[in-house]
Amino acid sequence: MEISESTWAFIAKHRREDVRDVALHAKHDGDVDVPFALEQIAGWQRASLKLPDWASHDGLIFPPQVPMEQCSSQFTAQYKARLAQRLLAVDDDSPASLVDLTGGFGVDFSYMSRVFNRATYVEQQSILCDIARHNFPILGLDHAEVINDDSTAVLDTLGRVSMIFLDPARSWLAYLRDCRLHAGCADPEGYAAGQGTDGHGQALPHARLA
Repeated sequence: MEISESTWAFIAKHRREDVRDVALHAKHDGDVDVPFALEQIAGWQRASLKLPDWASHDGLIFPPQVPMEQCSSQFTAQYKARLAQRLLAVDDDSPASLVDLTGGFGVDFSYMSRVFNRATYVEQQSILCDIARHNFPILGLDHAEVINDDSTAVLDTLGRVSMIFLDPARSWLAYLRDCRLHAGCADPEGYAAGQGTDGHGQALPHARLA
């Protein structure tokens, strides 16, 4: 993602100010991308409360408002990482791998992936993948792979992995309706109870764990 130095300087100068005042007085000239800068100022201000560790890193790009609102807090993501570590009991002789099939803004992934030797972030929205490719190296996640694709398509290509993580950014019932469409299950509640089929009476395969 190409962002001019003038735009970064504008963001740094105004990020602690009321974004509405900045928008009112900003001059739309030069090579400052004012709409982008305003979005980043608002994003940084939300992150300073919700993701203080992320907010301390210069140069991160924040997404539009909805992904920011729906992403986990730093402390929730850290809890998930500790839980993953306890579940895995990772040792040096057994490299562990994570696949996050609902990457979103990547907050959960950024903390959980540190527990694993290999980590794959999957997201169907290309803009969020571009943001992830920009942000992950800044956060020290050099072992992270970013895949821009539908999670169901990626799931069919996976080999053996240690953990598959899903946290869809929609209501659970809406997610179940999608599962029903993909799995051929006429009853969302039945699918939730583990009774989903592939439409031919065959149970859906479980995730392959190492």
